[in-house]
Amino acid sequence: MPKVSLFTKVPLLKSSLAKIGLLATLLATAGGAHAEEMIEPVFGLIYDPQTVVFEQAPDTLPGRCPGLAQADLGDRIRVFGRTDVDGTQYWALGGEVVVRRKDKPIVVPKGAVVALTADGCTLLGPIRAFFQFPNGVPADAVSRLADEVVERYQSAYGGAPAFTAVLKKQDAVPQAPMKGLLRAALERHGAL
Repeated sequence: MPKVSLFTKVPLLKSSLAKIGLLATLLATAGGAHAEEMIEPVFGLIYDPQTVVFEQAPDTLPGRCPGLAQADLGDRIRVFGRTDVDGTQYWALGGEVVVRRKDKPIVVPKGAVVALTADGCTLLGPIRAFFQFPNGVPADAVSRLADEVVERYQSAYGGAPAFTAVLKKQDAVPQAPMKGLLRAALERHGAL
C-alpha cells in the first residue's frame, strides 16, 4: 500500500507557509487546552496567568526566609508587592492557586507578607490579615506596600481602568474599614 501524506493529498498544504500555519494552529489549540485560571491572594481575583502576569519571586528568597515554608505558598511564589523602608524590605507574596470551576471547591488563596533585614526574615502574617491588622509595622511601610501592590496590579491588568473593571466585575472592591488600607491605596491610584 503506498504511503499517503496529509501534505501531498491536499494541494493547499504543499507550500511551506501552509505547513507552518497548520503547525502553529495545532500548537496554539493544544496550548490553550491546558490553560488554567488562578486566584491571587490580595483581592481574591480569578485571572488567566497567560494574560495577567505577576513577577516570580527570586529563587533565593525561600532560603533567606524559612518562615515561607509555614505559609505553604508552594514552589512558584509570585511577588504582589515589595517596598523598602528604613533598611527593611517588605514583600507581599503569594502562591499560585488553581481554580477549578466544574467541581467548584472552596479556594483559599495563600499569601504572606514578610520583612527582610540584614539580620534575617520575619513572617508578618497572611496578606489579607496584614492589610487589616498590620500590628507593629510602621504605618509608612504599610501604606507604601499597599501602594506598590496596587501599582503592580494596575500594570498586570493593563492600567487603572482595566484593573478597576475587574475588581468591580468580580465584586472584589475592598470595603472599609476591614480593608481600609488597600481601599485607600486604590483611591490614591485612581482605581476606584
